[in-house]
Amino acid sequence: MKHYFATDGNYGDAEGIGITVTDNWTEAHWELIDEALDADRITIAFRFAHGQSVDEVKEWYYHG
Repeated sequence: MKHYFATDGNYGDAEGIGITVTDNWTEAHWELIDEALDADRITIAFRFAHGQSVDEVKEWYYHG
């Protein structure tokens, strides 16, 4: 089993954790992440990381 340890003091089971670069994210990216269910955030982040636009991810998330 793997665990994560963060500088803010959090730690826990690392199962299902994803790390992605967010340098090019806009406010719209973050708004969709904030609005999403906890369990969906990792999938949304990976879709952004693989080049999907905010509109494409919204279409999948809300209408898919």
